[in-house]
Amino acid sequence: MEPTFSQRLTRRYLRNLGWLRPFVSLETYQALRYRVWYGERLPLEHSVTFTQRLFVKMARDRNPLLPLVADKATMRDYAEQRLGRGHLA
Repeated sequence: MEPTFSQRLTRRYLRNLGWLRPFVSLETYQALRYRVWYGERLPLEHSVTFTQRLFVKMARDRNPLLPLVADKATMRDYAEQRLGRGHLA
């Protein structure tokens, strides 16, 4: 069954949840995002699908190296600093 106009409008509004981030914990924020996008609760303890595991990882994994390794140029500079210039092609 296709969603009505008001349902589509509500989904569009709710998908932009960035304004809510400063007011709730990261785990709550990711669970809410999952609920809005997929219409079901995020199983935090027993994730089965890749998407569920990804949302749980975004909520719980706060490793400071993650933003560093996500950017290729920054990672290259980091590797040069740690290993020296001779190791990179």
